Amino acid sequence: EGGALPRTGAFALAREVYRRRGLSHVLERVKYERSRDIFYFVCGICWRLFADSAELPRRAALLFVVYLVYHSQRPHKHDVPVDVSILEALAELREECERRQVFLECPKILQQLCSRRALSVGVRATYRNLFFDSIGRVGERLDHELPPRVAKPPQAKRVRQLRVGGGAAAQSQLGDQSVLALASAPRTGSDASPTIVDLSMLKLPDGLRLGDDS
Repeated sequence: EGGALPRTGAFALAREVYRRRGLSHVLERVKYERSRDIFYFVCGICWRLFADSAELPRRAALLFVVYLVYHSQRPHKHDVPVDVSILEALAELREECERRQVFLECPKILQQLCSRRALSVGVRATYRNLFFDSIGRVGERLDHELPPRVAKPPQAKRVRQLRVGGGAAAQSQLGDQSVLALASAPRTGSDASPTIVDLSMLKLPDGLRLGDDS
C-alpha cells in the first residue's frame, strides 16, 4: 500500500491546484470583517475534516491547504490556530509519513511552522471570538436572527372636540376639552345625554384622527 503513495511531489501538485482554482479567495473579506477571524474559520474547517479523516492522503492534503492558506495572507500573517487534539493528530501524521516514507513534505511543513512559531495553541482550533463569565466558563458570541422589528404604537393625537351622538347638551359639555362624547344609549332629540370619555386614555391611529388638531 505504501508503494502506491508518492514519496514526494504531492505538495507541488496540491499547490498547482490551489493556484489554478484561485482558492486564496477564501480569505477575502467584506467591510467590518476581520481577516484574522476569516483565516481562523478556514483553518477550523480544514482541521475538522482533518480530525474526522482516517485516510493518510486526505490528512496530508488538508495540511497542504492550511499551509498554502497561511502563506496567502496579506499583508500580515496570522498564526495557525490549533488545540491539543490537533497537535497530537499532526504528530501522528508526521510519524506515519516518516515511518512509511510517503508524503515527506508533511514533516517538512510542520518543521517550518514550528520554527516560525506560526502555530497558535489555544482552546479552539478555529476562530476564537470567545468570552469568559465571572466563574471562568468559556462562552461564544453567536449570531442569531434578530426578531422582526415591532412597529411603534401610533402616537395619540390631541382631539379637542369630537361628538358622536348627543346634541346641543353634548356640545355644551365638551367645550374646549380633550374629551370624547359618546351617547350611552341610542337616544333621539337634542337632549340626549352623552358619556364623557377622557381621550388621554385612548391611542388613536392616524386613520382615526378626528376633530381640530390645531
